[in-house]
Amino acid sequence: MAEWKDNLNESWGDLLELIDTRSQLLTTSYDLHKYFYDGKELLALLQEKHTQLPADVGGDVSTAESFHRMHAAFERDIHTLGKQVQQFQDSAARLHAQYVGDQADAIQHTEHEVVEAWKALLDACDGRRTRLVDTADKFRFFSMVRDLMSWMESIIRQIETQEKPRDVSSVELLMKYHQGIKAEMDARNRSFSTCVDLGMALLACKHQASQEIKEKLIQLTEKKKEMLVKWDDRWDWLRLLLEVCQFSRDASVAEAWLIAQEPYVASRDYGQTVAEVEKLLKRHEAFEKSTATWEERLAALERLTTLELLEVRKQQQAVQQMMRDQAEEQRGVRRDDSRDITGDSSHFHTAEEQTLVSGVEEKPDLLNGTEFSEDTSFERTDKSELDESSGQRPSQALLLPALTETERAATLPTPTQRHQAVQLEGALVRKHDLEGLDKRASNRSWNNIYCVLKPEELSCYKDAKNLSYGITYHGEDPLSLKNAACEILTNYKKKKHVFRLRLHDGSEYLFQAKDEEELQSWVQAVQNAIPQQGESQGPSTEGRAHSLPTQPSTSASRDSGGGKKDKEKRFSNPFAKKK
Repeated sequence: MAEWKDNLNESWGDLLELIDTRSQLLTTSYDLHKYFYDGKELLALLQEKHTQLPADVGGDVSTAESFHRMHAAFERDIHTLGKQVQQFQDSAARLHAQYVGDQADAIQHTEHEVVEAWKALLDACDGRRTRLVDTADKFRFFSMVRDLMSWMESIIRQIETQEKPRDVSSVELLMKYHQGIKAEMDARNRSFSTCVDLGMALLACKHQASQEIKEKLIQLTEKKKEMLVKWDDRWDWLRLLLEVCQFSRDASVAEAWLIAQEPYVASRDYGQTVAEVEKLLKRHEAFEKSTATWEERLAALERLTTLELLEVRKQQQAVQQMMRDQAEEQRGVRRDDSRDITGDSSHFHTAEEQTLVSGVEEKPDLLNGTEFSEDTSFERTDKSELDESSGQRPSQALLLPALTETERAATLPTPTQRHQAVQLEGALVRKHDLEGLDKRASNRSWNNIYCVLKPEELSCYKDAKNLSYGITYHGEDPLSLKNAACEILTNYKKKKHVFRLRLHDGSEYLFQAKDEEELQSWVQAVQNAIPQQGESQGPSTEGRAHSLPTQPSTSASRDSGGGKKDKEKRFSNPFAKKK
């Protein structure tokens, strides 16, 4: 009985052990089969998600942005798949430690398939996101370019279709409107910078539409340059027009004032008694005082406007081009003639022919009208070319052939003055103090000018740019330093570093330097440029034409001129004081 009981207990223990062993085997088998089943399902799910990625990236900005939002939601959905893939990898690592042989290889192969499918899905998501971003940036760039191009077209139309003003107030109003356009253009600079930076970034990342983006950038840059050029041209035209309108207004006012004063000046009423004469004298003195305010305004009307200076410059360039073309043509003719002469001389071989040639060479008078005159003309041409290559400006007498000798003497420098070397140049502040002996200048204000000192003359320009154009300050002639005197004004209290230049005709100019060193250098240079008494033989007739005023006409000549001369004198300076 006891033995049977022991056998029964032993059998029960074996059964329990077998039950436990089978339970473990079933659990392990379940895990293995579940691993393969989960692997298949996960792989199918990853492949399904991969096929759900569309290839379309949109045809405009809104569609591309909508696709980008949908893709962001899709990436959030596959984030849970990432967690499942991670759990699957943990299960594979646990089972791989429990099995060997074919089962271990199958476990590893299934894990590799799932991981590769997951990586492929992530790569596809990243690639689509990149394409969507690039597409959205491309369409946003194209949209910005389209908006900027349309805006620039409208700005150019506004610039080109502005009305043509006729008076000063309308010109000033139009200039204010033009400045408003400039302010709008400046406000758009940030948009231009953003658009260009976006286009350059797309080109840097080698976008698939790089060629089209590059063309758009070039179009945008050229259009902006065209807009700026048109604005600058219109602004320059408005400034010239303002100056012309101001001149027209001032000239009209001056003409009206002169016409209004003409009856008083032409009056023959000289008084019959002493009281009447004294009354007329007082009235005339009051009239002379009232005309003092008009003297500066009439002097300003005599100055050349910017439009006239630009026209003179254009004529100078045309004459220079014509002279260069003529010189090239003459050089070509000279080369052809020299080749013809060389070819002809090669035919003389006999002694009689050489004798004839030598006889012709011994009589050069026969050729005075042909070859000799040509050589002389070519020599003049070479000299003119040397003058042009040395940077000298051509004479303005070539530009204005209709001017008389008196007008040329009053407007052009002497020929010897143009070829003189520059001794000193720089910026100074000038004041015209006296116009003659004890005669105060009409405009005694201080002006910033650019001075160029040469032997025996001092030229004044508005700035260095006008010096390169050859346009003097207000079209005035160079100051002749013959019999001039230069000294430092130590007792001048209004400004520092001032020196005075007194010319031979009694006029005086004050110049201010920026410091003591510049003052000393200018005074020393001017004193060295003043010719000594032994060097100068007195002013020539042409020099006197530059400095001496015209002789006043007699009363008889005025009376004999009639109404025509009185009309011409209406625009002359009526403020010249009688001696």
